[in-house]
Amino acid sequence: MTDGKNVQCGSCAHFGNDLPNEQLIQIRVSLDDSNEVVAGCDAPNNVSVHLRVSALGSCDAWTPVAA
Repeated sequence: MTDGKNVQCGSCAHFGNDLPNEQLIQIRVSLDDSNEVVAGCDAPNNVSVHLRVSALGSCDAWTPVAA
């Protein structure tokens, strides 16, 4: 269960595996989607449909990025 804060796709472990590492780190640090970055979502329910989402999106499958 999350606390309802900072549960955007850009801070989720499922987001952005197809982005360059530096870009993904910048998104996670700032949660800034001003460039409208869209990336893949590897959440188990989305893998088969190749979902692409904004860093500011969210869903119930949000999982925190490992520290």
